[in-house]
Amino acid sequence: MTEDHLVALAKKYCEEYHAGQFRKGTGQPYKTHPHAVAELLQKYGYGDTVTLCIAYLHDIVEDNKDVNVLEIRDRFNYEIANGVYVLSKNTIGEWTKASLARVFPGVEDMDDE
Repeated sequence: MTEDHLVALAKKYCEEYHAGQFRKGTGQPYKTHPHAVAELLQKYGYGDTVTLCIAYLHDIVEDNKDVNVLEIRDRFNYEIANGVYVLSKNTIGEWTKASLARVFPGVEDMDDE
């Protein structure tokens, strides 16, 4: 897949997985946030394929139970999936197993040890 196709696919995922979601406070469609992030990154010279894909995808694994980091890895690549993972809530504080299960299927079966 070409770099342009990867970015187009990331935009499509953004549109699809944020459909019906709205920003708190403004009521704008949520997809406006990742699009604004991508535009801002491009404005300041960060318009490479990996960065743009991460910008479009960075919230979908924490905001939608129908997609996870493993799917992002398989559909895009490891580097993009890792960027999405790093920008997910896992870096902000403790997640419950239920939250992690949305990102990594099967985590609820792990031992607490």
